[in-house]
Amino acid sequence: MRSTLLSVWLLVPDPFSSPHRADLERIALVYDLGGGTFDVSVVDQFEGVLQIKSSAGKIFLGGEEFTRALVGRVLQQRNLPFEQTKLRYPCLVSRLMRECEFAKKKLSHTESAEIRIPGLDGTVKEDYDVHTVTAVEFREWTNQLVERTRLPLHRALSDAGLEPRQVHEVILVVGATRMPQVAPMLHTIFGKEARSTLNPDHVVALGAAIQAGLVQCNAGVSEIVVTDIAPFTLGISISHEIAGEYRAGYFFPVINRNTTIPVSRVRTVGTTHADQQIGFSQDLSGSGSESR
Repeated sequence: MRSTLLSVWLLVPDPFSSPHRADLERIALVYDLGGGTFDVSVVDQFEGVLQIKSSAGKIFLGGEEFTRALVGRVLQQRNLPFEQTKLRYPCLVSRLMRECEFAKKKLSHTESAEIRIPGLDGTVKEDYDVHTVTAVEFREWTNQLVERTRLPLHRALSDAGLEPRQVHEVILVVGATRMPQVAPMLHTIFGKEARSTLNPDHVVALGAAIQAGLVQCNAGVSEIVVTDIAPFTLGISISHEIAGEYRAGYFFPVINRNTTIPVSRVRTVGTTHADQQIGFSQDLSGSGSESR
């Protein structure tokens, strides 16, 4: 057995790793609908500087949620509640997720797709049933998921102090943005077509390659300067005095989201009792007032 030691130089989020050119001056919005998460970033590019102005998103919203919605509809039409079926027949749901994933991808460029219905044991038999889904049905079933991306999108614009008309370009990142209901929604907001001239699955790798060049001070990217931000508020868990009693589990922000990094902050907190010699705290990220 051989072990490999890796040194981590930089963690690169998907929107931050989209490719860029030093000769452009623009404000772009990067719309990243991944497999399990959604992120949107506002990027200001000028004089060879790439500045991330703001970022927002949802942790549990991505292509997998669209697949689950399709699975739920297929099971519903067979009088099988999704959650109960998942508990009783996990092999059926697991295989149906794969079949619906194939159908979802096909519906990005065709008007209909067939879904093979597996048995309760998860196997697709020779005389399997077929469920046909149209692109119109899929859009109707998942439209509420696309609409859920509006709030983080407008939040990122608001944090950057921008109106949609001030965005020069909308860039689609990662494969789930291929779904046909995404581009029309963005067009209604920005009044322009979203850009997907490059393969959405490849742009992350291309942008990450540029980041690697920056880390290594490669001459090919010497004219590019990149600034990043903290995507979440960072803080610690503290106690509050309420009615003469200290209660633990409250979030104390230290570095606010969208702060340009690297950054250093110093905050002072005290002990809850006289002569206290030991204290315990947790490092947290988020935006709520409680850490529980």
